[in-house]
Amino acid sequence: MFHRLRIIQSPTEQMTAATDVLIAGAAIACATGVRGLRARAPWKAAIWTAAYGTVATGATLGAIAHGFEMSKATNTRIWQPLNLALSTTVALFVVGTVYDTWGEATARRALLPALAVGGAFWKTIPVGQTEFWPFLIYQAAGMLLALGSYGRLALRGTPGAAWMVTGILLSMAAAGIQADGRAALKVGVELDANSVYHLVQLAGILALYMGIRESLLIEASPEG
Repeated sequence: MFHRLRIIQSPTEQMTAATDVLIAGAAIACATGVRGLRARAPWKAAIWTAAYGTVATGATLGAIAHGFEMSKATNTRIWQPLNLALSTTVALFVVGTVYDTWGEATARRALLPALAVGGAFWKTIPVGQTEFWPFLIYQAAGMLLALGSYGRLALRGTPGAAWMVTGILLSMAAAGIQADGRAALKVGVELDANSVYHLVQLAGILALYMGIRESLLIEASPEG
């Protein structure tokens, strides 16, 4: 039960939880920033705001799952909505990519199928704290699609696209760190692969925000 939870004793798990909190805070700030730029592209802003919202939800649940002593059954229950949040984030990211590549009408048509794929993934491939690799494969598929799309847009000089490519590459690097599982840092405290993954992912989240912000500023400008 949650009223019996105690902070976990493992220092590495404590740091994993702390870096999850950093991601949650950054995602909330990014969602707020994107929502404030919804002037002439409200649907696009809504998609990215929702994506950052699901990132914040997943990170908050991750902080709870990693940061407190609990039974395996309780931990598994937390990972169910956490996994749904992560799957939904990837789906919304793909829809945002479709918007920037093929326009709003196509993105609107892609929304329900993308969410359905994310929901099917969540339902058929359970992911837990010790079995995170299926999500990394699912995330990589979405990232590769986005990398190709934003790479082409960056070559054309589309505002924000270079930042998006940077964020995608950082996210892919983070996934590689998580999949490898051997990365570790000691900076006063010990950071295991999960914490390093979170810190690199945090950089990716912020880079993506810069790209989204730049593109929304252009769309919201009188000349956009």
